[in-house]
Amino acid sequence: MKSQIAVIPSQLKILTCGGIFKTKQMPTSIITTDDLREFKLELLEEIEEILSKRDNKPIPINWLRSVEVKRKLKISTGTLHNLRKKRIIKGHKLEGIIFYDASEIDRILLENVVLNEEKDT
Repeated sequence: MKSQIAVIPSQLKILTCGGIFKTKQMPTSIITTDDLREFKLELLEEIEEILSKRDNKPIPINWLRSVEVKRKLKISTGTLHNLRKKRIIKGHKLEGIIFYDASEIDRILLENVVLNEEKDT
């Protein structure tokens, strides 16, 4: 046996031409638990669709020039060139200017943490 939930009918007040309010009874509908379950599934699908559209937006990249990377890493032009040559840092050249992804520079720094530096003797 299906369980049913009766929706209480609401009343609608209508203003007539004579300025008198008349109350009109709205029809009653019956909603089953199956109807509610179907509504829930449809609602979840719509929310999932909205969230998937929002997540597909590309994350903007913060680009740094060579001067900014050298200042951040406290290295010389030659050292930066060697890091690029060894493919440790990837640069993107556009009309003679080399740009670097700031988050990639941060990631490289975090991956190359020295925990216990040995002293040269």
